[in-house]
Amino acid sequence: MVNMEVVELSDGRFAVKAIGGATLDDASEPFATREEADEWMLDRTERLSLDEGPHTLRPGGGQGPT
Repeated sequence: MVNMEVVELSDGRFAVKAIGGATLDDASEPFATREEADEWMLDRTERLSLDEGPHTLRPGGGQGPT
C-alpha cells in the first residue's frame, strides 16, 4: 500500500509525495494548482487499487457486493 499526500513546493506549485516509507513508481511532475495534484493522486490511487486485487477498497466503491 502506498500512502500519498499533496505538498506545496517552495515555488508555489504542488506535487504528490509518497508517505510512510513507500515509494511511487512514477513520481508526479509539479502541478500549477492543488486541484491538479489531487486529480493526479486520485487517478494514481485508482490505478494502484486495480492492481492490488478484488479485496481492495476503492473510493466510492461501497462495502456491499457488486
